[in-house]
Amino acid sequence: RLSLALGGGNPIGMLEEDRTGPIEGGPEADRHLEQLYAEWAMLGDLTLALGRTLDPAAARREVLNVAQTLTGAATVRVATKSSDGRWEAEELYALGAGHNEWAPSPLWRRLVAEGQPVALASATNEPGIDCYIGLPLYEGNEVVGTLEVENLPASYRLKDYVGPLQLVASVASLALRNASLFSQAEASRRDWETTFDATSDGIAILGPDFHVMRANQALARMFGANPEEIVGRRCYEVLHGLAQPLPGCPLERCLAEKRQAELVWQERAAGNRWLQLRADPEVNEKGEVIRVVYTVRDVTVAKQFEQQKDEFVSIVSHELRNPLTVIIGSLRTVLEEQGRLPVEDSRRLLEDAVAEAESLAGLVSNLLDLTRAEADRLVLHTEELSVGPVLEGAAAKVLRQRPGHTFSVKAPRSLPAVRADRTRLERVAYNLMDNAAKYSPPGSEVRAFVRKRQDCLVIGVSDQGEGISPEDQARLFQRFERLGKGGEGAGIGLIVCRRLVEAHGGRIWAESELGKGATFCFTLPL
Repeated sequence: RLSLALGGGNPIGMLEEDRTGPIEGGPEADRHLEQLYAEWAMLGDLTLALGRTLDPAAARREVLNVAQTLTGAATVRVATKSSDGRWEAEELYALGAGHNEWAPSPLWRRLVAEGQPVALASATNEPGIDCYIGLPLYEGNEVVGTLEVENLPASYRLKDYVGPLQLVASVASLALRNASLFSQAEASRRDWETTFDATSDGIAILGPDFHVMRANQALARMFGANPEEIVGRRCYEVLHGLAQPLPGCPLERCLAEKRQAELVWQERAAGNRWLQLRADPEVNEKGEVIRVVYTVRDVTVAKQFEQQKDEFVSIVSHELRNPLTVIIGSLRTVLEEQGRLPVEDSRRLLEDAVAEAESLAGLVSNLLDLTRAEADRLVLHTEELSVGPVLEGAAAKVLRQRPGHTFSVKAPRSLPAVRADRTRLERVAYNLMDNAAKYSPPGSEVRAFVRKRQDCLVIGVSDQGEGISPEDQARLFQRFERLGKGGEGAGIGLIVCRRLVEAHGGRIWAESELGKGATFCFTLPL
């Protein structure tokens, strides 16, 4: 008995040659043993080759070559099922026949449906196929591939080929499975690496000894380095330029507590930007931290906005308190001194209360319009109107609050009307005129004008102030900006103007030179 078993540990197939008596010597016995040895050597080579092959297409071609060499068949075919359930086949034609697109035959459908070998020496009922051997390739209990041999040489004995081909099929099943798993693993690795390097957060894989095992592109960019320059060094040295871990280091706490830890830190090595540092542990079955995912997120903008918000709340509180103090004080004085206070003094106190109430109403209106615009809930109630009277009404309101200035409005009566929200248009004009008076010296003139330009009206407000530097002009129309020496107020007037003008389909800008005042202009489409 000569036998061959292939596989690691447990045999995956067995090819045996039995004789009931002694093998007679002579040329025929020698040829028979040589043939057996050649077949077994070929199968051994196939096992080694497929063990090294991780490409499914290469594995299929190796199986085709060995099966054709073993059998000498005219046609050998390997079909495999892809991950999405589609069947694909590769064929080898020993006789040089033309390659046609594969179409599943009834014999193949029977092979897949029954999941058992099919061996027909004749009566295949298939045109052009005199004999047929089909073997299923399994993955667990599922048929995921087939090996088919058609039209063996005339000298064949079917049983001589079934055994070797079964062994080829067994080896092919494992090889194709390995190749498929490797292909899936490679796809997952590529997806992971793409995601790892594409994310905007800086990410590093750290060991328990603080050494960087891997770093993505975003982390390297944050610290002006390449990933290769970071790997292999201690994180606190390469990222923070320190000889020891950060105070309150999240990695230290993560290692000690074996859970996520965070720290918000202003990093000098990253241009004094605010960074959110987070450490997430990977724990093995023994409860030991073997790796840590270290995430670095730039939160500078959020930190600055939070600081602006806190400052804004403080400013608005101050701006609300001042007019309320005047209103309450004026009204209390009039009530308590009623009968003793001269009429002119009482009137002046009431006028002060009205002016401060209007100022308070303006601040509240600005806040409401800004909130609606930022939430995309601003609704305009438009009507056809002349711009001149609206500007004059806004100038009168500002004059009551800032009587130390003079206001002029130049708006020719020949100007066409526009469709606009009267209240919001007056709000824009009021904010610009109040801003101009705020930044102009006492007793100076604030001028408003309207001009026609092609398909729009241009409305402008000019002051007599010190002007705005190019650097400060870049910061105009932003939240909470209060520029120059006259930087009083909540810093929302110009951003409200911008939102309301853009809601009307116009645009707003500033023209200024230092020492020559400033002009704020905006357009309204006709």
